[in-house]
Amino acid sequence: MEKDFYITTAIAYVNNRPHIGHAYEFILADIFARYKRLLGTPVFFNTGVDEHGQKVWQKALSEGQDVRKYADLNTGFFKELTKELAISYDRFIRTTDKDHIKTAQWFWQRVKAKGDLYLKDYEGYYCVGCEEFKEEEDLTDGKCPIHNLQPEKVAEKNWFFRLSRYKKQLRLLIKENIIEIVPAHRKQELLNLLEKAQDVSVSRSKKRVPWGIPVPGDEDQVMYVWFDALLNYLTAARKNPRSLSIKKSDFERWPADLQIIGKDIFRFHAILWQAMLLSAGFSPSRKIFVHGFITLRGEKMSKTLGNVIDPFNLIKTRGVTTLRYYFARYIPTTEDGDFLPELFDKAYESDLANDLGNLLQRFLVLVTKNDVNLSGFIGREERLPDWYIEKMENFQFAEVLSEIWKIIGEANRLFNKERPWEKLKTDPPKARQTLGIIYRFLLDISFFLSPFLPSLSQEIDQQLKTFQPKILFPKT
Repeated sequence: MEKDFYITTAIAYVNNRPHIGHAYEFILADIFARYKRLLGTPVFFNTGVDEHGQKVWQKALSEGQDVRKYADLNTGFFKELTKELAISYDRFIRTTDKDHIKTAQWFWQRVKAKGDLYLKDYEGYYCVGCEEFKEEEDLTDGKCPIHNLQPEKVAEKNWFFRLSRYKKQLRLLIKENIIEIVPAHRKQELLNLLEKAQDVSVSRSKKRVPWGIPVPGDEDQVMYVWFDALLNYLTAARKNPRSLSIKKSDFERWPADLQIIGKDIFRFHAILWQAMLLSAGFSPSRKIFVHGFITLRGEKMSKTLGNVIDPFNLIKTRGVTTLRYYFARYIPTTEDGDFLPELFDKAYESDLANDLGNLLQRFLVLVTKNDVNLSGFIGREERLPDWYIEKMENFQFAEVLSEIWKIIGEANRLFNKERPWEKLKTDPPKARQTLGIIYRFLLDISFFLSPFLPSLSQEIDQQLKTFQPKILFPKT
């Protein structure tokens, strides 16, 4: 039996409501999952939320809420966002799920039995926002450069993972592209980070952080949130999560074929996670795709600057199709990309409403008004062309959409040049031939758009089937 093509996103902290960056990653992964399904590939797509850790626990306390209820509340917002965005996941995992807790504890014991966990007294600077210890060289004027806050000094006894034991093996796997890093320029960055990597503290004192998965055999400790969170990918790889016992062969979907993550958590996935897998006797991830941040007019979004964009508001104003289209067409997949409100409006008014929506409307109105019979024209070939596959495999989403819009442009030019509304009176066979070509264009356009804009693709297909025109993009 063919193994599922296993796609994952990072799982989001539930210390707050989802932001535009979460929406972006959901959409990137969904586009690729839908594309693979179009090829006939069996896909398993995992996404979800990271509910444990100090950051979530402290935020719940500051809001005067029970931490579990707080996590439930914010998890609800993330699930709602995936629904609004038409994300076709196969599992939405929560790190509080029973099968995940069971998997994490099984994995811990496996790594411990390998001799890769040891107790050690430790003192260091812990950034709650990053959920990691910082070296002094990582700080700017004594503060975390990401959160602009001074880390708290922590001294406690923790369990440590022998990451250093796997550095040489990881270096070889990365250099030989056994673990493929996309884009390629991140590979050298990773090798440089690996050079400095040390053993990692993978537990926290329960007195200081009570909200986490208990460490097996140590009632005073909970698992470090990153050790716990990374294991969600393995939990979802089990095909029978209800099984009472766990064995390595249960994880039939592993290894992950594609892990999509942001550049800020790249090192956790490409170093710590891969070392954990090697320790427990699992194959490493096959491909790690690293995307950039979304900025607003060149500035990183933050609550301090007051420029955070709510994805629910964008969906409300212009619809999910516009948001999915904008992210895929105008945000580069491998670098930071700017969100420009005026370009977002243009995406709706010009690209979608005028170029595509107007083409479909003109075609359908003309065909239905004049009762043009197009039944003799061949329908689309449900096969993706080579240019499409090549660009999609390289995550060149903008280039794929650019090619699709060239087809839309060609169809519009043909419509305007041949003027079938006039030729229906003077040369009906020629008019019918022109409309038949445009009909085929529209069928192909809808098919090619389906991974990017699934709801729109379905609506276009429905209108082409019934020949009942409806306005796709109302004027606002």
